[in-house]
Amino acid sequence: MEESKAEREEGKAAGDVRNVTTQEKTLDNFLTYFLGWVEQRKSSIHLCCKKLKIISMPMDNIVKDLSMVQLDCIQEVQVSAFKKQEEHHIVQITSQFLRLDHLRDLHLESPSFLEGCLDQMLRCLRSPLDSLSITKCRLTESDLTHVSQSPDISQLKSLDLSGVPMTDFRPELLQVLLEKVAATLQEVDLDECGITDS
Repeated sequence: MEESKAEREEGKAAGDVRNVTTQEKTLDNFLTYFLGWVEQRKSSIHLCCKKLKIISMPMDNIVKDLSMVQLDCIQEVQVSAFKKQEEHHIVQITSQFLRLDHLRDLHLESPSFLEGCLDQMLRCLRSPLDSLSITKCRLTESDLTHVSQSPDISQLKSLDLSGVPMTDFRPELLQVLLEKVAATLQEVDLDECGITDS
């Protein structure tokens, strides 16, 4: 079957990038050039990436970078080490999740800004996750309850809560979470959670 002219034009207007990593350090020359090139042509080029990593950078840069990417293409997001002064931007970050229709893997490393606010992020998810990783941070009992009640974790294959102290929680909270994902879970990491053999 031959492509229509509109389909060919649509194909020309889309860029496909597997991974984009943005961080506070200076971007390498290629990525700096490429993002500038895309920005100049944003009316005709649509940047589609499957995996987005955001590593310790100011919120203005994140918002600018997200505005250049077609968010409904993203399947995996990794957010690492936000600065304390950026914590008040939780609404800005999580509201972007509303546009991530195909997000399957979510990795949050040292997301101290999420403590007590995890429900805000979980409410913004649009599809069930395959992988959820929340590491090296403190969560509240309410956060863990919201994770276990979220309909978007019902198909989890991988759960990583390493570095999240579990000793402050009632054991039933972890039990409820694990029972909810037992049918699909293939991998669980609870390293450095303070759980010991008694």
